Amino acid sequence: MIARGEFHSFPFERKGNVPIWLSTVMRYHIQPVVKRLGIKKQVSWHTFRRTFTSLLHADGEDVKVVQELLRHGSVKVTMDIYAQAQMPVKREALRKVVEMMRPVAADRAVLGA
Repeated sequence: MIARGEFHSFPFERKGNVPIWLSTVMRYHIQPVVKRLGIKKQVSWHTFRRTFTSLLHADGEDVKVVQELLRHGSVKVTMDIYAQAQMPVKREALRKVVEMMRPVAADRAVLGA
């Protein structure tokens, strides 16, 4: 138990201010859930950082804010390594390209080209 006014810095701890290490959380809590769900891909803390970054980016959060939340030294690291475009956004971009090209294809067909 933490005495009043006592500083404590462990985000995960057992009774008596004993830290629970991240590797322990991953091994005994997260990996069993991953296995139970039938997820075949490797899941690590990096997976959570990428997901966090991608969701913030998809929600329109300022890139500089995301960079600072992840404590990266540069926006380039945040965007090049961690951010991934979401599939619906990719599909919409492709739909727009197809839409731009369809009138051209229709005009060519009319002209007999």
